Amino acid sequence: MRTPAETRAGAIRLAGGRTLAYTELGDLDGAPVLYCHGGLSSSGDIGFAHGAFAQRGLRVIAPDRPGTGDSTRHMPRRVADWAADAAGLCDVLGVGEFAALGWSAGGPYALACGAGLGPRVRLVATVGGMAPLGGDVRAAQLGLAADRLLFPMARRASAAARAVVWASTHAPVRVLHRQLVKHLPPADEAVVAAMTPTEATADLTHAVRRGCGGVVDDYVVLGAEWGFALEDVTCPVAVLQGAQDTLLPMAHARALAGGLPTGELVVVPEAGHFLLHTATGTVLDRLAG
Repeated sequence: MRTPAETRAGAIRLAGGRTLAYTELGDLDGAPVLYCHGGLSSSGDIGFAHGAFAQRGLRVIAPDRPGTGDSTRHMPRRVADWAADAAGLCDVLGVGEFAALGWSAGGPYALACGAGLGPRVRLVATVGGMAPLGGDVRAAQLGLAADRLLFPMARRASAAARAVVWASTHAPVRVLHRQLVKHLPPADEAVVAAMTPTEATADLTHAVRRGCGGVVDDYVVLGAEWGFALEDVTCPVAVLQGAQDTLLPMAHARALAGGLPTGELVVVPEAGHFLLHTATGTVLDRLAG
């Protein structure tokens, strides 16, 4: 096993000339896990678990989605199209079979891999993952004010949505940090309060380093038809949900677990949306299994 201090970063050229940037962490010789980052964020949001992944013998491959970080913007697209990008990255890195892990808005992208890549994906784990919007699952139920605003705005007034994201990223980091902590449930508040303001906003800052368009695109893509049905994901799926999560509430987890042929709902009683931080072992046990 490599030492936990070692990571790798790079970028590949996809068909059509697009660039897909990525980071690798954990045990770089271990069992591969493709990580799909959260919304208003980027691939660095899993960096805190580097040592834990290394100890479990898991190699994390964390790409930035199109338009995020150093990855080329790509529209129009659907969530389903992510499977081809993931496969292209894994091909270049010499990875065959892998597990897919998605946190929050990254959950749909992990599921897209399960739907589109067949037996190449041995299992999927969503952590506080988003379900398709519609019916009983609506953007208005989301706990983050930015999400409630940007889902409808991104579709109807993309320029205004980009302006909102720009204003957020140019606010003082102390203000952003304080506002985020203020609106979190107690289960999550301690996690974010322990970060410095710079740490708490670093992944959003990286996400928009080449402009705000990619972040807004993500809202458009996630709020539209995904391009696959939950029934298309036939590999085992662990739907991990913090019981105290108010940012992506339990309705999403129930919709996912109920719609997936092999979905298993795993509720972590004392956790919130940041259960990757507070229940890391529970998540990694599922991936290692």
